[in-house]
Amino acid sequence: MQMKQRLTIVLLLLLLGVPAEGSAALTSDQAAKLTPTLADQIERAGSDAVFEVLVTTRSSQSQSDLRATVPAGLTRAGRYCFVADGLRQAAQEGRKGLAAVAASRPAGQVEIIRGFWISPTVHLRADRDALLELSARDDVLMIAPNFEVELMHPVLVADATDAATGAEANLGLVGVRSLWALGLTGAGRLVASIDTGVEGVHPALADRWRGLHGDTASSWFDPYGAVAPADQNGHGTHVMGVMVGRAGADTIGLAPDAEWITAAVIDRGASLATTFADILSALEWVADPDGNPETTDDVPDVVCNSWGVAQHIINPCDQYFFDAIDNVEALGIVCVFAAGNEGPYSMTIRNPADRGTTTTASFSVGAVDGNDPAFSVPAFSSRGPSACDGFSIKPELVAPGVDIRSSYKGGTYKTISGTSMAAPHVAAAVALLRQYNPDLTPEEIKLALMSSARDVGNPGEDNATGHGLIDLEAALNAVRPPLVPTILVQAVRPDLTGDAILNPGETGPVAVTLSGMGPSLENLSAQIVPLSTGVTAPVDLAYFGTLNDGESVDNATSPFVVSIAPDFRAGDTARFELRLSGYPQLADWRDTIGFACGLPPDAAILTIGAGDGALSISNFGQVGLGPGSILDAGGEGWRVPGAAANILYESSLIITSADGRVADASRNGDGSATFDFAPLSDPIALASGALGSVFYDDSRAADPVGISARQTAVYQAVELTYNLIIVEWTIRSRTGFPIDGIRVGWVTDIDVPAAGAASEMTVFEPVSGGIYHTATIGGYDVAGFAPLGFAFGSMAYVANDFGRKPGLTVGEKLAALAGGTEPTPMTAGDWFEVVATGPVNLGAYDSLTVAVVFISADDPAAFAAGWDDARRRWSEIAGVFDDYGDQSMLPRFTLAQNYPNPFNAATTIPIEIGGPGADAVRLDIFDILGRRVRTLFDGPLPAGSHAMPWDGTDRRGRTLASGVYLFRLTVEGQAQTRRMVLLK
Repeated sequence: MQMKQRLTIVLLLLLLGVPAEGSAALTSDQAAKLTPTLADQIERAGSDAVFEVLVTTRSSQSQSDLRATVPAGLTRAGRYCFVADGLRQAAQEGRKGLAAVAASRPAGQVEIIRGFWISPTVHLRADRDALLELSARDDVLMIAPNFEVELMHPVLVADATDAATGAEANLGLVGVRSLWALGLTGAGRLVASIDTGVEGVHPALADRWRGLHGDTASSWFDPYGAVAPADQNGHGTHVMGVMVGRAGADTIGLAPDAEWITAAVIDRGASLATTFADILSALEWVADPDGNPETTDDVPDVVCNSWGVAQHIINPCDQYFFDAIDNVEALGIVCVFAAGNEGPYSMTIRNPADRGTTTTASFSVGAVDGNDPAFSVPAFSSRGPSACDGFSIKPELVAPGVDIRSSYKGGTYKTISGTSMAAPHVAAAVALLRQYNPDLTPEEIKLALMSSARDVGNPGEDNATGHGLIDLEAALNAVRPPLVPTILVQAVRPDLTGDAILNPGETGPVAVTLSGMGPSLENLSAQIVPLSTGVTAPVDLAYFGTLNDGESVDNATSPFVVSIAPDFRAGDTARFELRLSGYPQLADWRDTIGFACGLPPDAAILTIGAGDGALSISNFGQVGLGPGSILDAGGEGWRVPGAAANILYESSLIITSADGRVADASRNGDGSATFDFAPLSDPIALASGALGSVFYDDSRAADPVGISARQTAVYQAVELTYNLIIVEWTIRSRTGFPIDGIRVGWVTDIDVPAAGAASEMTVFEPVSGGIYHTATIGGYDVAGFAPLGFAFGSMAYVANDFGRKPGLTVGEKLAALAGGTEPTPMTAGDWFEVVATGPVNLGAYDSLTVAVVFISADDPAAFAAGWDDARRRWSEIAGVFDDYGDQSMLPRFTLAQNYPNPFNAATTIPIEIGGPGADAVRLDIFDILGRRVRTLFDGPLPAGSHAMPWDGTDRRGRTLASGVYLFRLTVEGQAQTRRMVLLK
């Protein structure tokens, strides 16, 4: 009888409860080393039954003893080398006894498939008698079947949009924006996953795979032989997207500048079972991807695990994976586990995430619903306590895990719910904290995340939410500062010796300014690696020298040299990876930098005024553009009395819509300018010859809102105590479709001449509703801006930390425009503002006109007086339309401006009827195309003041769309007309 047939019969007899011929009896010592299931099988099996098992061995120095002897004070690289060497030696010693048993027996009775060093374990096949011999040996600790491991299947998968703009809302819920504002985006860090694989060509992930510029074998592990990252399931692609995903302006990952590697050993979607041995293989690969313990640049900072063993398969708190996990973390890699989707009952967390032997062992993450302000725990999220002792609280933390939009197989996006969506939030947090301090240990990172978590759910630590929702801003403050400096890119300056612009077809020098926090760094040097097609770096190495705490250095004396291809699209950003080295070791520091190449085609700059009253505007959405600004494009900037040079670093337009689309001219996260607006024509001088209009649309944007704009400098005044310039924007739909929820916003960064970077005060001026900057509160020499005809619906303030002019991600811009009015900073510093109108529903043929006045003044009172002057001028220029022209022929009546304006829901229109009154008075509302939508009054009126309310509805009672409307008062054949703005 063949072996396979006999084994089938033996197993059948076992299932029927019939002892097999020649079955074996186990001693108590042998039974203690065998899992109960395996012990039962061996006792019932015949002598020729064959088993595939995993044998855990014992050496003279246990791996736990080795972990306890790591010398204090080592860097992460030093700890790694010490532990990796020790683990390999211990594993080699431990498997000698197994090798001896295999050699002493006839061929085929013991087949060693693989020995592991990440755990003192050997994967082998052996017959019953060989297993009996092994279980009796002192150097064998445990023998277990090679059980299967399951993916933590999500509870909900739904289609999502392929293209979006901004950062997903779930990212902001964990406090990541404050880290992004510091430049902590994961640059230079490496994350890993053990999952179903990752689709390597997905647009949100393709450019961050480590294999693009490293050994592909150390960036992708597949026991089934695929040579490039792939994912037949989609789960692993979704998880990786939450960690590092980004496609253009669509940010789905917490650490979008980190790189990734993955081990594809879970549910491959092709009937390929995952076993304990596969998991050990993946953990061992993660621990040393390139197989060389002398190198550490291939070793990830964190590994995210979305797998687990159901409790019915193995004993509660089975320790099978504990050594491997502890060893991975001893090597400096944080292990993060999804808690599981078997809630809402207690003790439903899978092994090994349910481990409760220490405070931080097998770090498990549950889910909360970010759509609920109370952050409720969804029913599916597995609960504690730990099965190890029945009382240790689990999970450790929670993160958003409901309706999470991320990348998916086939280049698509899905919205998925599950703890596997929550865990990568925590894994990515590790990468951000490691960017700040690369030498943080896994224990330090976990304790910081737990101690700083936001308490949600029941008060205190509990078995649904653990310590609470992760809070990255608080966690950053909870970790120890680095022994080497945290380095931030302050500025990237192209073409130092020319016009500060590198155009397509040009080659020129590029300087980078770096600032540091923490200890000094010596012999700082850098390399740039082009990331954009059509860009090369003939000189890619530069020397910076010494970088001290709180100081800045640049490579102006030894600049990089960059060459731009002639066919590179003007106005696009050339991007590079910046790699730094220095003393002490920087642990492979990397960041992404960029600068705009040239200006958009047909770009033009128009300067309003001259001398101390000059302001430059452009036909691509930026104002200023003078020396020292975000983009020195040959403009004057903003020149005011008392200032030797331009005081406007930036004033740039942002337009957003309710569905998250953005058209933008403001600075990016790397500090470079954005060119989403395409010029439509050269500036056209108006009749005065001093003012002008420019025209553009948002056709260059990655996801256009669909608008066109006319930008006009409509008035300039130079008075004794103040100067002012009024700039107006008229926004229309260019697509012929309505646009809901439009917000018109500006990023404005004014640097007053009397204040340094650390002493400038930012002040909200209540009369005008504007903002000015000054050297001291209530002091002199103020400069700022204020709205005309509307009030800012949102005001956000951002600090230019350490003299750095940071940029904003698309997500941060969206959040600022929709975030309401923040309190004005009460401390001195270098601040800039992000302000916006309230949301407006723009009809297909409607337009929205808004105006802002730039004011420089001797003091705050003069600023308010300047705004009042501008308000009156604006009312004269833009507010009143006379249908008849000859004012002397009009009867004695007055149509005043409605209030409030713009308005939401309702407004009041004041009218004044003089003389004896009038028999024929009519008040009509028209849309922007001149169509009558409502008659508010038609009949006689006595002399006096009258208030006419309007609720924004038409004659049928239907609510009208947001936009510009005209209201006309006709009295005995004479008329006056004004305009107003309805905001919904």
